Amino acid sequence: MGYIDTFFIGDYEYRYDIKHRIDRCFQTAINDHCKVYVVRLDVRFPPGFLHNGNNSNVSELLRRMKLYYAYHRIDCRYVWVMERKSSEVPHNHLLLLFDGSRLESGWGVRTYAARIWERLLGVKCDADIHLCEPDGGGSGITIRRPTREAEGEKFQIELAQFDAACRAALQWAGYLAKTRSKGSAPLGVKEFSSSQF
Repeated sequence: MGYIDTFFIGDYEYRYDIKHRIDRCFQTAINDHCKVYVVRLDVRFPPGFLHNGNNSNVSELLRRMKLYYAYHRIDCRYVWVMERKSSEVPHNHLLLLFDGSRLESGWGVRTYAARIWERLLGVKCDADIHLCEPDGGGSGITIRRPTREAEGEKFQIELAQFDAACRAALQWAGYLAKTRSKGSAPLGVKEFSSSQF
């Protein structure tokens, strides 16, 4: 692996390239929607699964999810990363940003992702799709822009809520950019990717 630019927050090291992709995903979603709903999933392979070394499974999972949500007229953007600790098979972290006016719960997202994952792998593996809870609980984070009608104090309150939600969601999403568990992808295999913006 070539040189990768990193930065530290406290004791943790993060990758600029992944962080930049996350930031772009958020910027485009917030620009296009008055409400954005952010979901994080962990995707693992079942024990003993013979992994082919590439990203075809997670790419197909995301392709099918995008098609499903597009059919239901729900905008869905994503960033995914592949990591490997000590096991032979990698695991993936998915960041999904939805039109929050059309979707407001991560549980259905997790259920649908698990159904696709089982079909793709051909084995019962519902537990290998994990919905990550943000700090404070829940199944995701809602980011709501201030309403056009808001003025004065109401606008300031809505703006403060928007800023707080953005900070919380970006911090939560930042987990995908950590350097730990990355750097072991086979030659020619991407460690992360995202929707086209």
